Amino acid sequence: MEQAILNTHAVHIGYHAGKHVAGPLNLALFPGELICVLGPNGCGKSTLLRTVAGLQHPLSGEVILAGQDMVQLKPRDLAKQISLVLTDDIRSGNLDVYTVIALGRYPWSGWLGILSEADKAAIDHAVQVTGTAGFLHRKIDSLSDGECQKVMLARAMAQDTPLIILDEPTAHLDLPSRIQLMRLLHKLAKETRKAILISTHELDLALQVAGQIWLMDSAGQLAAGLPEELVLNGAFEQAFGKDGISFDIVTETTRNIRISYNIK
Repeated sequence: MEQAILNTHAVHIGYHAGKHVAGPLNLALFPGELICVLGPNGCGKSTLLRTVAGLQHPLSGEVILAGQDMVQLKPRDLAKQISLVLTDDIRSGNLDVYTVIALGRYPWSGWLGILSEADKAAIDHAVQVTGTAGFLHRKIDSLSDGECQKVMLARAMAQDTPLIILDEPTAHLDLPSRIQLMRLLHKLAKETRKAILISTHELDLALQVAGQIWLMDSAGQLAAGLPEELVLNGAFEQAFGKDGISFDIVTETTRNIRISYNIK
């Protein structure tokens, strides 16, 4: 059995001012998995991602990354294990796309930032698998939302970490771009054997592409499992049913899941 890239042991997430969000959480991320974190607004999805990414400490419990307690890792060592794509707009600068992607090599290139042949090979591979070669020499501020999101994913791929975390990667994209990006993430997880963890509001897309769902509700409970399992055991109804949404398996075919909206 493959070893998990990351485990949480009895982790409680929240803020040290006294706000408890969720827990205890016992979760695992394995190579080649695409995991989607779903839940209603304000349930703590971003808090969970920030904790798993090492941006904030858990209230209690341990996050084990590559066999070590995450809080013991130095920032450079952490950056060699996890790459993070946030929703921040980075298009205010005057950098070209290649330079932005090359920034992903910072944990490996040393304080001078001189790119080795290995660094350049990692950048070239990231460009190839994300389909960003067509606008490599354009300025980052000239890109569309969809193109910019691909560049940020390419930067994360160039960082070459076992785990990539994305917070709401489809937030500012139109429908075709959202579908394209989710398909790309699904493909990258399978082909590169990286674990990819994303928070998203894209219920229908997540149900189709995710290998696992981490489903949070407003009461601080988290259910983890295959999408069809969480539909059958009522977890989705508990998290979203109050919003007039129902879920059911249409046939026995895996992932043929129908979402019903009650709009009145």
